[in-house]
Amino acid sequence: MQVPYFDPFGYVSLNGELMIYLQAYFDESGKPHDQDIASFCGFIATVDQWRNCWDAWERLRSDRGLSELKASEVLNHSRDLSATVSAQGVTARVKALAPFIHEIRKAVCFGIGVAVDCRAFRALPEQDRLTLKNPHYWAFQYAILIIQRCARERYPNETDIKFVLCCDEEESYAEACLKMFINLRMRFPEMRRTFVSFGIGDDKFFFQLQAADLIASLVRREADRKFYDAPFDMKPLYDLMLAKDDPLLAPVVVMPMDGALLSGAAQAERLRAAS
Repeated sequence: MQVPYFDPFGYVSLNGELMIYLQAYFDESGKPHDQDIASFCGFIATVDQWRNCWDAWERLRSDRGLSELKASEVLNHSRDLSATVSAQGVTARVKALAPFIHEIRKAVCFGIGVAVDCRAFRALPEQDRLTLKNPHYWAFQYAILIIQRCARERYPNETDIKFVLCCDEEESYAEACLKMFINLRMRFPEMRRTFVSFGIGDDKFFFQLQAADLIASLVRREADRKFYDAPFDMKPLYDLMLAKDDPLLAPVVVMPMDGALLSGAAQAERLRAAS
């Protein structure tokens, strides 16, 4: 039996051949049963890219007096950022947090965000709701599809790309993600070949999950603004996350799914199942 050889640059060697090995760290934001929007978002990078980002992230976190970066706290600009840094107000808070966005985008391959309109989902015909299962399931499935598409675009000459998916440890959600991961691997042969592992982590110890938490919250709040005119003072930070003016920063792909897209997805799923 041959054992794969893992090198520090995110590659795996088996039988003398190299394959690209990517780690995807994702988190969710929003509760489908009582909020208008739910999102599933994260960043994808090689082992070496994640390691190179760690020093910069930890330096930024320490300089701002944060023990960890929790989106629900740091995006609240009416409160001090930490015990040592005020940064109150939109302008000051964006200035304090923008370097986190810059360092992540400078390091990773790409970022992905899927936001589902839960209010529109609840208004779908019963047949569509049963087909799509629930907003988080569809956000999870769609994110997987986008990860595969973006990886093929990022590495057009590579035929063997493997992914490890890691999600936050929040109890009920982590269990649901594992079930969704297993279900999708059973349904889609390509996913069995490409998504080779699933993990759960504590965001206190994984800065990658803190970054995923940040993008998930920003994507959810922007979708809430777009669909329902909800206030979103921190939109300048969201705009920085998607800005395309610097070619050295990784692209971030965001897909907001309204009722029409959800209905179309349900029909497509039924056609696929029937074929």
